[in-house]
Amino acid sequence: MANYDPTSIDVMVPTNASETNQLEFYQGYNKILKFHSQFKTNAIDPEAVFKGTVLQKVQAAILTRWWTVGAAASFTFECYLVIYHASQSIVNVYAATNKAYKIASSLFALMSDPENFIDLCLIRCFHKGYISPHLDWLQSSTDLTNTQAFQSHNVAVRHYLMEYDLLNLLSTTLFKSYFEAIENAGFPRGTTDYGRYLKKACVFMESSLVSLHNHFKRWLSPLILPAALMSESPTARVVASLMMNVAAPTLQA
Repeated sequence: MANYDPTSIDVMVPTNASETNQLEFYQGYNKILKFHSQFKTNAIDPEAVFKGTVLQKVQAAILTRWWTVGAAASFTFECYLVIYHASQSIVNVYAATNKAYKIASSLFALMSDPENFIDLCLIRCFHKGYISPHLDWLQSSTDLTNTQAFQSHNVAVRHYLMEYDLLNLLSTTLFKSYFEAIENAGFPRGTTDYGRYLKKACVFMESSLVSLHNHFKRWLSPLILPAALMSESPTARVVASLMMNVAAPTLQA
């Protein structure tokens, strides 16, 4: 990955089937290289720490399904070129009737499709900009108990923050990665296809917003409003003022 020269195919003149297959792979690889500018291609020192490199093992899945999907999408994105090359290597080693060949061949074809890659980028951006930071906070809060765990008394405020992030996610710097993938696939801004992918992202966010409201409905009910009195002081004071029908505290207070 680190030493590959995309222009090498310009001087390749196959003289046998093996070299012809090699040229075809390089041509496909050059196509994948243009998908995005953020693929990891750095050289790896076997004696160095693997964290942050293409040799880092993907994190173990946890019970939260969307975290698992997002983490897998992020890992696949960063190691796209390595996985693509590994798929071709497996195809070269095994016979067409072998299960490993069939899996690697199917993966190779899926990764060669720019539409699949654009969808992967959408899930990755959603994970990094929304799911991961909020889930990390929800699982690492130590309020009241001094033990990392979910804290229900902070959920009302967290819901507001999550809703705010969802409504603004497409305009963040992080999501430029998604739009780069669209343009690199040959769909510049203003084209019908670019609009189609933009609409897909908007529908994705709208569905996520509906899901957020449905899941947090129980925590935002007036029936449990007194629980907010146990929240952080600013929130608790606002709730207390509403319950007592007095003026809400100012920011200075």
